[in-house]
Amino acid sequence: MFLYGIGHAMTDYYFRSQTETTLPQPLQFSHAVHIEPQVFTSLLEQLRRTDGKTECCESGGTCVNMLKTASALGANTFFSGTVGGTNSGIRDKAALFFQKRLAGAGVESNLFLRNTPTGRCLIVDGSAKGQAIAASPGAAQQLDETVFDTSRALAADAIIIEGMILANTAITKKICSVCKTAEIPLVIAAATPIGARQININQQYLKEIKQIVLFANRTEADYLPLTFSSNGHNGKEAVLAVITDGEKGACTYTCNNTTIYKPESIVPQNEVESTGAGDVFAGAFLYKWLYLGKEKDEFNLKDCLVYAHSKANCILHRPLCPADALRQR
Repeated sequence: MFLYGIGHAMTDYYFRSQTETTLPQPLQFSHAVHIEPQVFTSLLEQLRRTDGKTECCESGGTCVNMLKTASALGANTFFSGTVGGTNSGIRDKAALFFQKRLAGAGVESNLFLRNTPTGRCLIVDGSAKGQAIAASPGAAQQLDETVFDTSRALAADAIIIEGMILANTAITKKICSVCKTAEIPLVIAAATPIGARQININQQYLKEIKQIVLFANRTEADYLPLTFSSNGHNGKEAVLAVITDGEKGACTYTCNNTTIYKPESIVPQNEVESTGAGDVFAGAFLYKWLYLGKEKDEFNLKDCLVYAHSKANCILHRPLCPADALRQR
């Protein structure tokens, strides 16, 4: 099995507070903000100077996390993305860290250099207060059609993208052309509500693809076209939509049936660190679905849901998306 992905290359930083926390501006609990690279660096330095916090770092981005999961389960994987550095070809520290962690997770890559800082995401877990999230996309969002590796995509059993990739028309047309010509499934992870909106806005480019697998959580699903989330795709049996809903479980939609899975046991919320769990769920579901021959009958889809839930559970006690947590199970 070989999976190819193009997406946003992000280095993730996670801090967990053991005490009551006063957040530096502009961070707010239960909110996500986009900030400039200089502000991100300043926040990182402030948090590192604060006592009572534990920090960990990991390569991230939805596409990356799905590929890391599939690699840990036995698939061959390849990622195309953009990282930061200088015009002289020197990569910044976040880019070097990202590349090293990705290789350590078994994912091959081709990372194009941009003259701006590598994309970074900051997560501060304040326990009862919730999480504060800040993202500085930087080089991650500077994708263009030259980053897409057509030869590797043509060799893949599935192509993985994030919803926001569809905002770039040139990349979208190139991906859809490959999927249509070679009849390769296109896997789209909404990743954010904005990414889900891009699926809605750009659905005209997707209509001739034979198979689409769509991943979204319940919030993101509200922004999807109805034909993608519950009633098939353009009257055809093209779309398999997988919608997750946290501890309530997950369900799949095709034009023929709906399959619902509710986990029998629930991990107590105060023992859960769910960041990255949705990406692991998606990566594991895709791996199992391809392994079972891409069948969409209710029995196989239920099997995929159960399998994906069990793999997502592996990281619920670990922040971010560490590949070693999956390999140990």
